[in-house]
Amino acid sequence: MPYSEPLLVATSLLDSLPDIIVWVTPVFNEEHTVKDFRIAFANQKANAAFIQQETITGLRVVADNFPSHDYARETFTNLLEVWGNKKAKEFYFYVLSLNRFVAIHTQPHEEGLLCISRDRVAQMEAEQKEQKTSRVLKSIIGNSATGIVVFEAVREGPEITDFVLRMNNERSNQLTGTMPEEHASFRQILRDIGAEHAFDLYVAVVETGQPMQQERYLPRVEKWISSSVSRLDDGFVSMLTDITQSKAASEELEKQKNLFDDILKFSSNGISVSEMIRDESGRIIDVRTILVNEAAVQFTGLSKEIYLSKTAVELEPNILQSPYYKLCLDSLETGISSSIQYQLESTGRWLEISISKIDDNRLITIFTDISSTKEAQLSLERSAAKTRAVVDSSQAGVFTGSPVMDETGTIVDFRFTLVNKALAAFTDQEPDALIGELGSRWFGRYKANGLFEALKSTYETGQKTQFDFFYEGHKYEAWINIVITRLQDEIIGTFTDFSSLKKTQLQLERTVEELQRSNTNLQEFAYAASHDLKEPVRKVRIFSDQLNKSLGDRMTEEERTYFNRMDRASARMSSLIDDLLSFSEVSLSAKTFEEVDMNKLMELVISDLDLEIEEKKAVVRVGDLFVFKAYPRQLQQAFQNLIGNALKYAKPDVPPKINITCSKVAGDSMSVHVPMEALNQSFYCIAVADNGVGFEQQDAEKIFNLFTRLHGAANYKGSGIGLSIVRRVIENHNGYVTANSIPGEGSVFMVYLPAKTSEQAQVSKP
Repeated sequence: MPYSEPLLVATSLLDSLPDIIVWVTPVFNEEHTVKDFRIAFANQKANAAFIQQETITGLRVVADNFPSHDYARETFTNLLEVWGNKKAKEFYFYVLSLNRFVAIHTQPHEEGLLCISRDRVAQMEAEQKEQKTSRVLKSIIGNSATGIVVFEAVREGPEITDFVLRMNNERSNQLTGTMPEEHASFRQILRDIGAEHAFDLYVAVVETGQPMQQERYLPRVEKWISSSVSRLDDGFVSMLTDITQSKAASEELEKQKNLFDDILKFSSNGISVSEMIRDESGRIIDVRTILVNEAAVQFTGLSKEIYLSKTAVELEPNILQSPYYKLCLDSLETGISSSIQYQLESTGRWLEISISKIDDNRLITIFTDISSTKEAQLSLERSAAKTRAVVDSSQAGVFTGSPVMDETGTIVDFRFTLVNKALAAFTDQEPDALIGELGSRWFGRYKANGLFEALKSTYETGQKTQFDFFYEGHKYEAWINIVITRLQDEIIGTFTDFSSLKKTQLQLERTVEELQRSNTNLQEFAYAASHDLKEPVRKVRIFSDQLNKSLGDRMTEEERTYFNRMDRASARMSSLIDDLLSFSEVSLSAKTFEEVDMNKLMELVISDLDLEIEEKKAVVRVGDLFVFKAYPRQLQQAFQNLIGNALKYAKPDVPPKINITCSKVAGDSMSVHVPMEALNQSFYCIAVADNGVGFEQQDAEKIFNLFTRLHGAANYKGSGIGLSIVRRVIENHNGYVTANSIPGEGSVFMVYLPAKTSEQAQVSKP
């Protein structure tokens, strides 16, 4: 049916609107319940929004999945709610062609629902963008390290009478130390910070539009603040920055400048700054001085006018070939400071120069006049050269060395600082090749032959040392006598080769060996003689005893006295012969060593002396001893003599106390003299201490001599051979024996026996 004119006009009007207009009518099921909505009318904007259809009129929301499969059910629900409530509602409607949601205002109209779009998305996006921008701006202002304040002018007519605060951030409060409220008076704020006079400056900024920059110190916060003020509408914005550190840096820079000026003026050293002169390729071809102090003028002998007007080449034509110039180039390239002693051609003066880089084109040099010192040094070097020539021509070896220490400060080596030719000859090197080298490199065995320990000891104690040692190298073998002294932080060694004398000494030693063999023969003769004398003496005593019994009462008193004296003499001779036999036995070497448990050996000794110990009520204490390869019979005899001596020389009416202890000591810590090769050996020290009568310490060596007695025979029996036997036994075991005593307080006999790790390192318990 053709449209009427008014309807055509209305339709044309609806099609011209920019909004989407859709009229839907309900579709009922058999129970008259709305099961869908049908589009009864859609304007051109609505049809254009859904480009997949020429027209959407006639489409159903649910049946045709309008506006799309994903949103059809939600759209039906919203339409059904308006139909049921008969109340208008606005909801969002997804428009596929726009790829966005559009607000739809839906209200009942006649027998359907009229849906009109309200495109508020753009408005919402703009609002959200504005809100986001506002949030970002507030965040920036609120978190800014710069204080920001905004003031608006207060006018009476055209005149600005004050400003009121419109906005400020927390940082501005921190920087000014104030907490102004909104609309606070600017005049009052200035009064609070003591800056009322600055009000007109801010008025000028607003009136003229010319920004203002000022710096001010605020005592209340103890800060320097920089304020950048600009006009904003009818007011101003001020950006506040804390410049306390930069202000302090500027002041420090000014102090340093003043200090530098004072250094230049008052320094006793010459100071100059030089600038490089380069050719077109950038190569340095000369140097010009651009700054110089008075001291430099004095040291160089050049006037300041000449110094600053002439280049280095003009002053020193050969300077480009000098070591000084090369150091200047090195410092420019590497940035590493260097120093040199340099003689000026123009004046002949010697300068000590320190060169440092300022930048890629400038150097600073600091120097002093060392002409007098340099002349003394050159004179000393000439003298040293003469001394070196004398040392090198010496037949005696000479060297000096400095100690090399590890991280604990222990000396581990020595480094040569001077070597003459006599010493260098031992290594087939020139002296200069050894200087700066470690002694262990060229003399690998010097730590094993005692030389290193001697050097170390002399350095640590400062005591002069002299000794002989045998040097065995790849080329030389020689006997050396060396003298070591310490001079400040070095040791000085001088040595001579006495190999020819040593050969003579060795010949003498062979002669001594022959004498020792002869002595051994004599000892064997003494043993045989003593042994052969025992029988005649025994018979004399037997026959004397028989004759005494036979004569009986027929003898006179005088004859009986003679018989008694003869009997005592023969008994004493028998005892003396027994002791001589014992001494001869220990003087004759045993065949082989045996492993001896000294604890068990000491038990045997004490067992043999048990009657005497019991008789004198003696107390004998024995500590832990050791296992030792030795001549057991000899050691038993030696310790029996020592303990027997302690029992014999007990104080009257005082029970003897004998303590036997054992410890391990180094050869260089023993109380007896030992040869150098034994200084680093370990020894067992067996100490036999008693509380007896003692003796004078000056007799400590004498008591070990044969037939020596310190006490009369009337008080103490003996032949004076016992301690001689002890010494001979200990010497047979490569040991040492000594004694310490105080008269009336007792004695201590110390027996040292070598503790070889390969054979005698075990310690046993009794």
